[in-house]
Amino acid sequence: MLYNNREYPHPVLGIEDSVSGKFAIHVSVKASKQTIKIIPVFELNNSTLNRLIQEGNAVFGTHIYCRATMFRKLIRSEMPISKEIVIPAQELRNRVDLDFFICAVEDIPHYKNDLSHTDYNGYSFYIEKGEILAYGGKAEFNANKSPEELKSVSAFMNIDKYEKENGPVYNFYDGDKITIRLPENDYLMYQHIVNNPFIANILHSTIVLPALMEAIDVVLSGTDEYLNNSWFQILQKIVEETKEESLIGIAQKVLDNPINRAFKTVQTMIEYEE
Repeated sequence: MLYNNREYPHPVLGIEDSVSGKFAIHVSVKASKQTIKIIPVFELNNSTLNRLIQEGNAVFGTHIYCRATMFRKLIRSEMPISKEIVIPAQELRNRVDLDFFICAVEDIPHYKNDLSHTDYNGYSFYIEKGEILAYGGKAEFNANKSPEELKSVSAFMNIDKYEKENGPVYNFYDGDKITIRLPENDYLMYQHIVNNPFIANILHSTIVLPALMEAIDVVLSGTDEYLNNSWFQILQKIVEETKEESLIGIAQKVLDNPINRAFKTVQTMIEYEE
């Protein structure tokens, strides 16, 4: 849900300049095979909202949403340092979105915020239980994936065949991963040699490198067709971190210089034969 794009009938801290003050969140995520632990720390500088929380009329809220599994949960906290939010790992997959806010837990008949914009001078508002009083922004993480795993090509690409004996190689983008499609004869040969560590370096240059370049071009094109696909989100972040400009430069950095590794592999094989 896009909380920051909604219109509110009352002043909300964090939405434009309707209320002065600060509401910031620092969040950490710890993942294991069994559980995912989310620990938000709320930093609030607004006397009216602090008082409402202390009096039990408002609470900090963390909204957790996973599109892949349709998991949705709202966690409340009366303290600025929340207890660990523990979620079974199987409940979350791929991208998980977090939203942070302060909401009323009781009806507040005559709500005024001491730091509201002057446009609200002289007005009070009837706040119903559950309404948002402050919005702290968004965060996101990829469930069940460490940073090292997310940088691995296998996190967002795989290789499969299509039902034709011979033909071109092409990318299929509609799944959670990009699938490099090989015709049946090429795929059979690929299966025979893929487990050879020497050959794997050459395969990165001949199959994965051009496929990755095309995928990077899709990411950089500005299309929103694949925004919700896991591969797009992972690759988009990796591309931003490479700080390269050309497609081939980005792809080589992601694959850790596959052409150089291919040359070294061929050189080693030649020296071994001699």
